[in-house]
Amino acid sequence: MLKNLEAADSSGIFQYQTPSGGWLPSTIYTWADMIEGVKIMATDGIGAQKLYVGEGQNFKYGLVNLAAFLGQCMKETIMYNACDENNWSDPKFVAQVGGEAYPAVAACGQAAQSYQDYKCTATDDAIADGKMACDVDNSMEMRANTQAEWYGAPPKISAPRSRRSPRLPNGTMGHPGAQREVAMITRSPSPPMLRLMNTLTM
Repeated sequence: MLKNLEAADSSGIFQYQTPSGGWLPSTIYTWADMIEGVKIMATDGIGAQKLYVGEGQNFKYGLVNLAAFLGQCMKETIMYNACDENNWSDPKFVAQVGGEAYPAVAACGQAAQSYQDYKCTATDDAIADGKMACDVDNSMEMRANTQAEWYGAPPKISAPRSRRSPRLPNGTMGHPGAQREVAMITRSPSPPMLRLMNTLTM
């Protein structure tokens, strides 16, 4: 499978859509890096999970599996040239779950999720000698390195976790297409985020 990937013509595969609607080669995702990722995930994997690359000499099933995975990657990240999560909490979505559009707390969970509450399985913990996940660090502050660049896209999401950030920025743009930071203003998160919000500023 790896020989076929290395010999493949990868030109035009990893491209992202520009704000004007054109397409350019990704500056983040490369074919060579993808091949290295396949090697790692097919051999080491994560816990007991490994990338399926076919069985024996029948690598074509593995190529189909990889193609399906890359199709999802294209939809989620590559076409935006982004490696961090985009703020997808647009007005239409928050009308269903509550809150306001493009809140900063999207970094803590979108689609009515709370990322902090995800737990590893007992099997995962056993592989990591008892504990796969790190403890929550209430002093940690993270900011995305990338963001979507479509017309009117919100800025990079961030997750402040200290008393120094009692108010969070909202990602609503002052006008369509503005790629700028916004004033630090308080916005109401969606209901699933209320409990988490209370812990962020304690």
